[in-house]
Amino acid sequence: DVYKRQVQNSPVKPYSTVKLRVRERDFFSRWNLFAENGWVVADDTNHWYGKVHTNNYIGFRNRMDTPREVLSGFTWQGNYLSNYNWDRGTRFYSQVTSTMQPRDYAESGGRDDAYFVVAPDWAAQRIDFPPLTALSDMGNKARQGASKVVDDQYGTIWVGPKGVSIIAKSGTTLDTYISFVNKPGLRRRVAILVKRGTSTYWQTTSPHIELTTGFIIHTTGDVKAIGGLNNNEPAELNGRVTIVSEREVLLTDDIYYEDDNDNRSVVYDSANPGGDNFSVNPNYTGNACLGVMAAKSIYLTNNDGFQRNDKDLIVCGVFAAGVGGSASDGSFSWLPWGDSRTGGFSNTTVSGSSSLMRDLRLYGALLSDGNASTGLAHWKGYTSGGSPASGYSSSVFRYDFGLLNSPPPEYMQINMPKYSGWQLIR
Repeated sequence: DVYKRQVQNSPVKPYSTVKLRVRERDFFSRWNLFAENGWVVADDTNHWYGKVHTNNYIGFRNRMDTPREVLSGFTWQGNYLSNYNWDRGTRFYSQVTSTMQPRDYAESGGRDDAYFVVAPDWAAQRIDFPPLTALSDMGNKARQGASKVVDDQYGTIWVGPKGVSIIAKSGTTLDTYISFVNKPGLRRRVAILVKRGTSTYWQTTSPHIELTTGFIIHTTGDVKAIGGLNNNEPAELNGRVTIVSEREVLLTDDIYYEDDNDNRSVVYDSANPGGDNFSVNPNYTGNACLGVMAAKSIYLTNNDGFQRNDKDLIVCGVFAAGVGGSASDGSFSWLPWGDSRTGGFSNTTVSGSSSLMRDLRLYGALLSDGNASTGLAHWKGYTSGGSPASGYSSSVFRYDFGLLNSPPPEYMQINMPKYSGWQLIR
């Protein structure tokens, strides 16, 4: 107290007042859709329930005007209309930001049919993905406290409490196949198969790996499948996992979150194809979360489902494609026209030009680099003469609002292009 009074009465203060300008940080998983470079096409049947941001423009299709809806909300110009009879068009239920004005794409009138619950901002500042090193950094985190289970001329595999890391050595290609299982006796499990060519290089054995808190699966190669324990079952994830590929990822089957009572996080009504037939299950009590990060594309191939004539793909998770800025290029999308991919546990081939699916339903977030030429124009497929030719004929995105406060393990963070204020330091 005596010293305190002396300091207060001293003409020379032993400290300086310092102000720091504080940049706001956020998780990429807070966006339902994020496009770093490519432009985005919004279709009449698209329903987006979370935040949307693009560093390019949104191009609006207008292939149908009915059925109409009486709604109160904002036009693309930011004008509020009360009880307006809206033509059928893209529906945005959260904030939309972009660095460019929106456009009509292919047909005229598409942006006029778009409906916004929150007034859109077309003059937002640019936001960028983290660098390519973010993916290898995730591998370092997966290897913390881990031991080598394989180390030979082809590669090294680490398994530990934080995760699994699969590293191919020079001249070798190692492909990873991932199964999430949540059954009595196999709760919160992941089975992993690694192939070198067509031969098994390494695999887990029953009861496989129990998912600990904040688990990471990292590979320097492709992820050729994410599904259930065999090609007749979807993935059943009961845990929090981030999958990281320094190459490409194929989504080859449905991915559901499940709780300990086998309740799924979402409900899909396959008897009503093409409609808004996708809802959150109020009986779900789990906290599962899947993050996927890839340097290249994440393709919605549905190999295993298509092989058993299930043409709908329902996936839960946060999917980031093309992570790495200028050092990377990739999209979360259907296959490019003329391309094909062989994968899944069924080892079947899907064509980007001729494989026609049905409903695409996403519960989570879509984060994509895109590319300058096609952007995200064909992220769900292609049409011919106005009719679906390949890919998915209908899509619904529902944002997982649990991501607002609880992103996937070690998921990407961002320096927002704005400052939240001044912080006073004495």
